[in-house]
Amino acid sequence: MKIVHVINKFSYTSIPVEWANLMSKDNDVSIFSLYDSQDEAIKYSKLISPNCEVYGLEYKKHKLSSIRKLKKILQNMQIDIVHTHHSLSGAIIRYILRKNKKIKIVHTVHANHHSFNYKQNFIIGSTLKYADAIIFNSTSTRDGLLDWQKKKIKKCYQEVIYNGIDTKKILSISDKFCSEFIEKNKIADDTFVFAQIGRLEKVKNPLSSLKAFERLLEDEPNLTKKVKFIYVGNGSQKNVLENALNSNNKLKEHVILAGLLQRDDVYSLLKRIDALVVPSYYEGFCNALFEGMTVGTKLVISDIPVFSELVTESENVIRFNPSSIEDIENKLKNALSNKLTVEQKDEIRSFAISNYDTDICISNYIKLYRDLIQKIERT
Repeated sequence: MKIVHVINKFSYTSIPVEWANLMSKDNDVSIFSLYDSQDEAIKYSKLISPNCEVYGLEYKKHKLSSIRKLKKILQNMQIDIVHTHHSLSGAIIRYILRKNKKIKIVHTVHANHHSFNYKQNFIIGSTLKYADAIIFNSTSTRDGLLDWQKKKIKKCYQEVIYNGIDTKKILSISDKFCSEFIEKNKIADDTFVFAQIGRLEKVKNPLSSLKAFERLLEDEPNLTKKVKFIYVGNGSQKNVLENALNSNNKLKEHVILAGLLQRDDVYSLLKRIDALVVPSYYEGFCNALFEGMTVGTKLVISDIPVFSELVTESENVIRFNPSSIEDIENKLKNALSNKLTVEQKDEIRSFAISNYDTDICISNYIKLYRDLIQKIERT
């Protein structure tokens, strides 16, 4: 089976690239990046299987010619499935292949559309109807479509397939990066480490968790000598966080902005994190949450529908109102004063492995691909 994944841009933490890599073990897989140049795509190709072909289209520099190039390559390939993931690249693919009945198009909706701007919603929503199958990574993601988008895809095949976490890789990853990070940042063995992992964007609400942590430092001076908060990721809120640290020496002493890390390095660092903080207003699935669970990390998370769907109620999971700095602070205090036992960590780990392992996700997609090829005709 020939599978093509089309993405906006390669990244060290790209979920679609991880899926393509895993699928390439038993299938012929290529990855097209709309924004990257061919040289940039090749640079990232060292992170994936040599079985995956990569193509960089350099759309920003050559808009029309890159689309013509993409269309020509796809027409000359013997393709069974094109799998799209992002707003612009997905819309372009669905539009240029809308009359091609031989190639089946799968689109995965990764995010709640209430977190998208008007332009993104229009671009993706106006072309969704051209997909043969629309997959949502949670029921909450499906419910997060705008009403007019739901009407557009009423006749399309739809399914919920939860994202998968590479639990085997996470559990077997080397401690080398983690050890170097701890040494570099002088984190003592008895320090309690909070972390937020993901894009530093408003929808992920990093400023609220930082403000709550700042209040914690002020209100609990006896506890704060041995506590750190690590932010892993990059985005439009990075400068906002940096400015907050630069204006408060105590905050700067206890907060580490680690930046964007390679996925393996994130997995390594997870082993030193005591509590994973996820203060998002909206999420589609949140892979970081389940990556943390795989190593038995305590969860301090937003009380939002998607987490109620994906994470069962447990004393090991602390929930808060993401709009309340006071509530977030109180829940950070709760986590800080109640470390997990070995048994509790095992319970968290077992839940993630049993329900959200990558093997489950990939097998569901491969089955869907085969069913599409054999049965489902485009409406």
